[in-house]
Amino acid sequence: MAATEASETKTGGYTDIREYLAALDEHELLKRITAEVDLTHEVGAIAARVLERGGPALMFENIKGYPGMSLVVNLVGAPAQLGVAFGTDAEEPQIYAKIVQGMQNRIPSRIRPTGPVKEEIHRGDEVDLSAFPTPWWHEHDGGQYIATTAGLITRDPNTGNLNMGSYRCMIKDKNTVTWSGGTRTQRDPGGGDHILANEAKGLPTPVAIVLGMDPYLSLATGTPVPSDEEGQTEYEAAGAWRGAATSW
Repeated sequence: MAATEASETKTGGYTDIREYLAALDEHELLKRITAEVDLTHEVGAIAARVLERGGPALMFENIKGYPGMSLVVNLVGAPAQLGVAFGTDAEEPQIYAKIVQGMQNRIPSRIRPTGPVKEEIHRGDEVDLSAFPTPWWHEHDGGQYIATTAGLITRDPNTGNLNMGSYRCMIKDKNTVTWSGGTRTQRDPGGGDHILANEAKGLPTPVAIVLGMDPYLSLATGTPVPSDEEGQTEYEAAGAWRGAATSW
């Protein structure tokens, strides 16, 4: 993706990951890696080392075994990136103020009948997760984790409230992933609660995993966003940070 002209680049209010990547590129906060990289440990090691040093975001454009595909990491891992996302200086007090303001002034989400997410649908045995370039991030991981900062969405069967959290999801086979909502004694106060609530009713827990989100939804997955009196949670906080309602 070519960077947009400076006069066309906006700061804040990005509606999708493409707009955000273009802005990071324009602000020299996106590094393109053209050398071949291996998904087994190498991508994870590079990403971790760069993150420890405060950025930038990385786009791997030459992945072994995946010609023509790319992988982006570390998109909201440094204050400079969050400053671009929120339209502020890269100062932690300003970024924190934006986060708190959004959580206190949420914008209701809205349901759409359809969208780009439904343009291509695969079900059952049609699904092949190996089609995605998924890293084996760390040496002692049990496998490839397709979701590390992705949004994993569940619903409370009693209230109907949604939760979107950041959970590690490991690929088990071509069309199965595993994820953990904690244990019965140390459960996650979101997805874990929903698992137990469904289990009490003898029901499975439907789950949606969202990859390639805009920076506001990505941030919301890792931010404790308690439900308000209207049942508004991560979707609505992300809408406030974006300046426009989250559609789903």
